[in-house]
Amino acid sequence: MKLVLWLLALFSAVNVVFITYSISLEALVIPDIDHIEQYPVWPPRVLVDALHKSWVRPYDPMLAARPVWYKTLMCWEVLFFGPYYIAVLIATLTKGNWIRMPTVIYSSVMLTKMSILISEEIFGEHKSPRPDLIAAVHLPYVLLPLLLIAFMWKHPKPFGGLTEKQKVVRKKENAAWATAPAVVPAASTTTTASAPSPAKKKGGISIRPLAVKPVAASAPAAPASEAADGKKTN
Repeated sequence: MKLVLWLLALFSAVNVVFITYSISLEALVIPDIDHIEQYPVWPPRVLVDALHKSWVRPYDPMLAARPVWYKTLMCWEVLFFGPYYIAVLIATLTKGNWIRMPTVIYSSVMLTKMSILISEEIFGEHKSPRPDLIAAVHLPYVLLPLLLIAFMWKHPKPFGGLTEKQKVVRKKENAAWATAPAVVPAASTTTTASAPSPAKKKGGISIRPLAVKPVAASAPAAPASEAADGKKTN
């Protein structure tokens, strides 16, 4: 369980730093890679030129063309996926189980986005000359959402703790203990005669415990002087 959560945290950190607010943002702030009138403040010019030279021009013609629907997906990336990645890092540090439902929503949307992108880059108008490379790059964005959906479905509390059903049971148990009558110990420690307990049957034979009879208290002995006076009188 911890491995999946740490994998999600690492994936989120990498996307926040290198993907969402760098590569995805670059597609929005630079309309045309062949006519860049002015470089943006972020991403820096060095990163933009390296991205265009090493990836966009040789392998990713769709990212070079930048159709409107692709920019729309990049808006989703910046406005929704980026904050989600930051929320994952916060939830990992604070053990926040509230990240479960946002993770399910994120995974569903990511799978939808990947189905569109991969189909276009392999079979569409702007298909890549290296479909195997495109598939390998986008594969983590397909496998991890599938893993997250299965994990969150199985674990209502991804970081541990009581589920809502367990909380209700625990609350009932606490209420039962609070309303239970207290056991008061016997006030007297003197031995008294007790009534015989009812007979118990064991193996078809009635067994009745013996009743303890009280011992009568004897009269105190007379003093020696009184005993001597009595002899004299006789």
